Amino acid sequence: MRDATDRASNLLLIVILAGAAAMHFVPQVRDYLLTTWMVVALGGAAFLSLRLLQDRAQQEHDHLTRFHWMLLIVYLIHQFEEHGVDLLGRSYFFITYAQNLIGEFGPGGGFVLTPLAIYRTNTLVVWLPFLIAVWGGRRFIWPGLAVAGLLLANGVFHISVALWREEYNPGLGSAIVLFVPVGLLYFRFVRQHCGIGWPGIASGVLFGVAAHVALLLVIRLNLRSAPPAAAFAVVGLAPLIANVLLREDAAGAAGSAATAKDVT
Repeated sequence: MRDATDRASNLLLIVILAGAAAMHFVPQVRDYLLTTWMVVALGGAAFLSLRLLQDRAQQEHDHLTRFHWMLLIVYLIHQFEEHGVDLLGRSYFFITYAQNLIGEFGPGGGFVLTPLAIYRTNTLVVWLPFLIAVWGGRRFIWPGLAVAGLLLANGVFHISVALWREEYNPGLGSAIVLFVPVGLLYFRFVRQHCGIGWPGIASGVLFGVAAHVALLLVIRLNLRSAPPAAAFAVVGLAPLIANVLLREDAAGAAGSAATAKDVT
């Protein structure tokens, strides 16, 4: 039974990684999704919400897995408000708003926020780690902590910008209503039910902050084109890679301790 579960889990990971690769390295797929991905996100949120309700009725997943799905659903809804149609009825206004915001800090130096950069950020730095969190579950929980930190940091960023400029920005509504409460509830849940202490929670929040700082550095460096897809993928997979390495180190230390005990 366990072998079958492991095979299904491994297959899911392969599908996730293959899907991410196809979305960014197959020109026909990438070009089609470049300006339509946020509509796909909204449809995905609706579909996953229905599946989540069904799973809850049938108790097919544990509470942590359902929480990870909920984090993804919340972010998909936010992405449509931010990059699809915002609460003021403006279609894909985020680029214009962001360019004006960058102008508040001085000349843009030629920096142009492109649909390709937005597409790569929102699929590889968001969709990929969120799906990895669903796959990892309790075995690899760092991706879950990381995406919750990303969600919470993004919500705080939207709210901070709104307070600073005293105006609505694309994505603010879902940031207030969904991001902050769901992010805090997730960290409360993993602390109470998954044995995650404050250092683990802090690591998740720091990942979210670091990801936003990295995006700001891209702006500061005045890059005229989007960084390669591989760079975004590395960021998205970083929590899983760190979690795997940590588990291996812990297992190696435990094995060494057991060997030493046997010798004595």
